[in-house]
Amino acid sequence: MSSECRGRGLGKAVVEAIDRHLLSLGVDCSFLFAYEPKVYQSSGYHELSAPIYYFDKQQDKWNQFVYRGCMVKSYSSIQLSEKLVIEFKGCVY
Repeated sequence: MSSECRGRGLGKAVVEAIDRHLLSLGVDCSFLFAYEPKVYQSSGYHELSAPIYYFDKQQDKWNQFVYRGCMVKSYSSIQLSEKLVIEFKGCVY
């Protein structure tokens, strides 16, 4: 966001609209990848340190990776921890 638009609450309004939509869909958690994680902390996101499991099509195997800058927000009683397996059910190409 450009510097003249910062501080007006526009980003927070967008995140709140996304939150409402995800809640209406019954989503348990929301993930985002942030260049500036502090920006999203005030909206309830925190840094994710648990590994994410994904299927790597190029290597034809399951892999795990801890995404630096990955943020998560829980909309339910699910608490993410290092012991919880997170699977995006997607592929890396």
